[in-house]
Amino acid sequence: MNVLLRSLLAVLVFAIGVAIFAACGSSSSSSSSSAATDDDAATDDDAATDDDSTECSAALLPGTWVASIGLMVTIANDLTYHAVGPAGSGYDVQGKMAVDGCTLNVTDLSGQLACAQTEVGKYTFAVTQTTLKTTLVSDACAGRAYGLNGTTFNRQ
Repeated sequence: MNVLLRSLLAVLVFAIGVAIFAACGSSSSSSSSSAATDDDAATDDDAATDDDSTECSAALLPGTWVASIGLMVTIANDLTYHAVGPAGSGYDVQGKMAVDGCTLNVTDLSGQLACAQTEVGKYTFAVTQTTLKTTLVSDACAGRAYGLNGTTFNRQ
């Protein structure tokens, strides 16, 4: 059971990293945010304000994010997080994130199924007002990587 929860958390963290990476691509820019076009303006509900542009900005990360796999992550303004797995999974982890350009460094600090603090996951991410997508760069914690790699979260 603990292995499953740890795997789910790892998937979540990995998904966040994947989103960051996808948004930034392989850009060599040293800027901490990079705007892209709002390629879904015709279908999103904010076309008039066009506030759904993709960025790799820490300022857009705080909030509660939910993935279709049932993983919910709440990110505070200081980039600490609380991740909870699907009902019955037992996954419940607290940690911290750091943003370096378009890379999200994820470290679990405590909780049921938390990865070792020495296992810092690195993910690229892309975030809008409504979605967060993470892509694995590297992570020794297989469970977290499983949960975060390629995962798209929706803001609640």
